[in-house]
Amino acid sequence: MQLEKDGFLYTDERVDPLAVYDLLDQGRMLNNRSQYLVEESLRHSYCLSVYDRNKLIGFARVLSDYGSVSIIRDVILSPDYRHKGIAHEIFRILSSSELFKRTNLVLWSRLDVPFYHEFGFKQLNRKIFLKPSDLEQ
Repeated sequence: MQLEKDGFLYTDERVDPLAVYDLLDQGRMLNNRSQYLVEESLRHSYCLSVYDRNKLIGFARVLSDYGSVSIIRDVILSPDYRHKGIAHEIFRILSSSELFKRTNLVLWSRLDVPFYHEFGFKQLNRKIFLKPSDLEQ
């Protein structure tokens, strides 16, 4: 999938692992993950990258079994590109994708912002249990 909109390229066809690592690092979203672990997570995820020319400016990935559940992770946008509709387009693409239409979309985020509700996301009232990786303990 490739889409050009407002001068930005949205694509699931090319991922620059080093650029993703750097973007996550700048956004303080690495959570103790090494470059190797970031590359491994990309290899096992559906990845959506946003480019301004050849510069990675936005990113999101989805972990999915493509039958019942899909988890959106690592949504990040370079600060210089905020408030330009890019995050909105990322969520529009992911939430309308044929790949994930049969699944419950779960957004893994520390924040509950009204923006997410525009796409039908609701904060869960249920308990979610997490066994942290050895890196996070």
